[in-house]
Amino acid sequence: MEQPARPYRPHTPNNPVYLADHGSAPAQPYHSPVLPMHEAAITNALIEQVRTALPPDARLLRCVVQVGQLEHLDSEVMQTIWQASIAGTDLDGAGLDVEPVPLRVRCGSCGLDFTPSDRAIMLCPACGSVKPRILAGTGVILRSLEVEGV
Repeated sequence: MEQPARPYRPHTPNNPVYLADHGSAPAQPYHSPVLPMHEAAITNALIEQVRTALPPDARLLRCVVQVGQLEHLDSEVMQTIWQASIAGTDLDGAGLDVEPVPLRVRCGSCGLDFTPSDRAIMLCPACGSVKPRILAGTGVILRSLEVEGV
């Protein structure tokens, strides 16, 4: 008799994959050793953008990017992926500086500029409105390239 299909459940820290060991001990959660997808995709796209912007015959020494707080990117993970991705290439040895850009919003009701204490709600401390307009803290911007040989 055919087993009914089980519903798909994503594997997250709150919902890990459990591997049964068929012994007396309970199954232990298994966490995949894969790279964080968001940081990997952004960092690899950044590398392609750097290659496009790099002048011919120039050697990249350092890349500076600004990362908005709402992007939820881990700068240490980005730097690890950067180094692993450029190893053995013409960019090998280039540094990556990640400058965080804090979240700033303007209240749509009273016009106050503020840094929200809760990114999910963005409640205005002056009037209590929840109609924010984001001023800063989103996006990933290639700020500058430090090169030699130009």
